[in-house]
Amino acid sequence: MAPKQIVPALGLDSFSCPHCGAIAQQSWFKLCLSAYPHGKKPDIERYDQAAHIRIKNTAANSAEDAARRKRLADYLDRLEKNFATYRTLEYSTSGSAEMVNLVVSLCYSCGGFGIWIGDELIYPDSEIALVPHEEMPQAVLRDFTEAASIVAKSPRAAAALLRLCVQRLVVELGEKGDNLNADIGSLVQKDMISPAVQKALDVVRVVGNNAVHPGEISFDDDGGIATKLFGLVNVIVEAAIATPKHIQKMYESVVPPDTQKAIENRDTKRP
Repeated sequence: MAPKQIVPALGLDSFSCPHCGAIAQQSWFKLCLSAYPHGKKPDIERYDQAAHIRIKNTAANSAEDAARRKRLADYLDRLEKNFATYRTLEYSTSGSAEMVNLVVSLCYSCGGFGIWIGDELIYPDSEIALVPHEEMPQAVLRDFTEAASIVAKSPRAAAALLRLCVQRLVVELGEKGDNLNADIGSLVQKDMISPAVQKALDVVRVVGNNAVHPGEISFDDDGGIATKLFGLVNVIVEAAIATPKHIQKMYESVVPPDTQKAIENRDTKRP
């Protein structure tokens, strides 16, 4: 079964961390600006394993030095795991200005930062929160993964790809794949899917159609509508593929062959 996921969204108390994947509490921070001293320019700090080891193994000269070394070691621990992190300053005042519409979330589980502009998570890539079902067929998986990689930048394109996912799914269930609407109706007539799965298929179909041919659904009005489709695709895989597969495996391993034959004869008898 696909793991439970909460897609990252601005201001949520917890969501699936795009760093570690855990559903974890998130702390939110505003950012303040402080000008570089005259002549000082921005630079990139890279993790230095040798310096990290040296700091940890060198004895401190005093309690103050020990505290300073611990702060530096903690900083290097964070930098080793996450390119974007923070440094504790010994002497500082509030920044001279506060950023607007640029905030930071901090994962309680792994200490990884998320950087947000407006309501968009720009670092790191949030695709990890959109994990495909483990039983998803390979023919579907590539489009699902591609949709996950672009949903933040183009919800419409992601929705269109997810519609393609369900079109490939109905082929896996024995339909032609030429007309998704007709194929869903055929699966219903054959009693191969439940009413709930039918509705999930039609949601992805209708939203995907509107993504390509704009209709009444506005992606601008509901920025999360495309991300919710990923969960529906996983629900469809679980109900239409994974659950029947699990039941069939149990049936074949528990019910003796002669009893299976008797059941088959029972179900094929004509009145």
